[in-house]
Amino acid sequence: MILSDQTTGTVVFHGKRACRGRLCPVCGHDSWCLVDECRGLAICPRTEGKRKIGSAGWLHSTGGDVPAFKVSKDPEKAVPSLEGADLMQPRFVRQGAPRLGLLAMSLGLSLESLERLGTGWNGSAWTFPMRNDREEIVGFRTRFDNGSKFAIKGSRSGLFIPIGRTRGIGEVWIVEGPTDTAAMIEMGLNAIGRPSCMGSEQEIRRWTAGMDVLVVADNDGPGVKGAQELTRTLRGSARSVRMLLPPMGMKDAREVLNHGGSMKEWREQLTGSRSRRNLNGPQASN
Repeated sequence: MILSDQTTGTVVFHGKRACRGRLCPVCGHDSWCLVDECRGLAICPRTEGKRKIGSAGWLHSTGGDVPAFKVSKDPEKAVPSLEGADLMQPRFVRQGAPRLGLLAMSLGLSLESLERLGTGWNGSAWTFPMRNDREEIVGFRTRFDNGSKFAIKGSRSGLFIPIGRTRGIGEVWIVEGPTDTAAMIEMGLNAIGRPSCMGSEQEIRRWTAGMDVLVVADNDGPGVKGAQELTRTLRGSARSVRMLLPPMGMKDAREVLNHGGSMKEWREQLTGSRSRRNLNGPQASN
């Protein structure tokens, strides 16, 4: 079952049926319940909670935050599609340009990497365009200065595709979120981003067809499970597909960059060799 917010169209729950290999974390049964491992949520018809989701049961946290939302079971029909995105994007970029350096500094990223993602400002939050596999803008992820993340009303989930990327030949790295995508760009890797640890599998499948794909999992349980599912989806369409964790035990791509990592560490992760560099903090410059 997929649930979305009727106001924004953002998917807030993407659950799979409980089974013997995926027990309900609320009641422990292997039937009827729905489990969203990526978001740390479950819908259980046996155990009552504060939020009832129709006849499916009650929504429970299994480690994630329970979102406040108006229920729609069909994310594609939740709200009208975002109109005028192609006109909104240049306006957001113009508004964001004078202060983009501040965002880059706060995230430990370069100005160029954020510019290549089309990062903008809508007057209250930073914007990152999301695109379908035809690279048409279908929505905007927003990031407020306090770190909270939402989407502009009417947005559809899509991919973060930087300017100057290579499609159809060579290799491509798949990471979670726009700032991890920017970090991979900065380390010289051909990368695109997905909106979270789950979702957009078919868009990625079409965009990466015939390429050598490296799926990077965030170094946590939901991140690994989502990456494993994406890896299975891409088999048969990609020329090759591999899943890997960030090097040196880091959580994600931006943390690798912020601790002095580079393309070298990612290549060593692929080959299984160990880097002699100590990534315990940002590298001092002479």
